[in-house]
Amino acid sequence: MQGKLGLLGSQEKSPSCGVGVLRGPKMLRFPQFFKTSFREDAIGLAQTPNRINDLSMNSSSDPALDDLFEFLRFPSISADLRYKASVDACADWLSKRLEGAGLDVKKYQTPGNPVIIARNKTNSGRKTVMIYGHYDVQPVDPENLWTETKPFEPTIKQGRIFARGSADNKGQIFAHIAGIEKTIAEKGD
Repeated sequence: MQGKLGLLGSQEKSPSCGVGVLRGPKMLRFPQFFKTSFREDAIGLAQTPNRINDLSMNSSSDPALDDLFEFLRFPSISADLRYKASVDACADWLSKRLEGAGLDVKKYQTPGNPVIIARNKTNSGRKTVMIYGHYDVQPVDPENLWTETKPFEPTIKQGRIFARGSADNKGQIFAHIAGIEKTIAEKGD
């Protein structure tokens, strides 16, 4: 890794999960619906453009949106050991997604939860860009506040995605991954 990476994600005393993506020098372009403004609140709410206002989970014609919803369905609650299998499954899903984009992926087991590092090929003379995010979420307690939606069943209401992790941090890291996928598909690296 030649000093380009620091420790990402989990450490012995921290249950957090991490994913790091290294990329070349260009600014990544994200699919239009990921250009969102995010607002942090108790149920993870992400502002989305009006074009998805009327989509239901069964009628989405956007594969990237379907993939985001699949990602949001993982109850990857790292602070609760009862969800360890879900955290690991989410890490596996994310690893496969990054590999499918053409990145070299390594999943590191830690005393806490897996850390994923994905890299593209190194080209001399190009700068390195590091994108960091986490794929774990906070507990859903108190569950009685989830009165209109379920935490791990993404729902679009009035142009917003309601799901645990949609605003912190699965929505953001997925936007980066989608941008990387598109750039690699168009540019080849």
